[in-house]
Amino acid sequence: MLPPFFLLPSLPHLNYSSNISCIFSIKNYEKIIPRTKSRLVKHSVYLALDLMTMLEFMKNDIDRNDDLLFKVIILTINSLIFIGQFLWEQYW
Repeated sequence: MLPPFFLLPSLPHLNYSSNISCIFSIKNYEKIIPRTKSRLVKHSVYLALDLMTMLEFMKNDIDRNDDLLFKVIILTINSLIFIGQFLWEQYW
């Protein structure tokens, strides 16, 4: 839904008698379009690279979560070995 016309920003350099089509003359249009296209391509590349970085980060997090169980098991085994060695040296 479009806002009412009185909420739209006004253009102070244009009055009602000016012809809006003069802004988009052929001379100005040829200068604007290549810059706009190059900016669009540049921003699209930046967005694609950011998306690839985000997906790589998510992939690494999933891989680290897969290693979490293995690390917990190793920590448990090392703790049991530590306690067993302490008990062996103190009481046997």
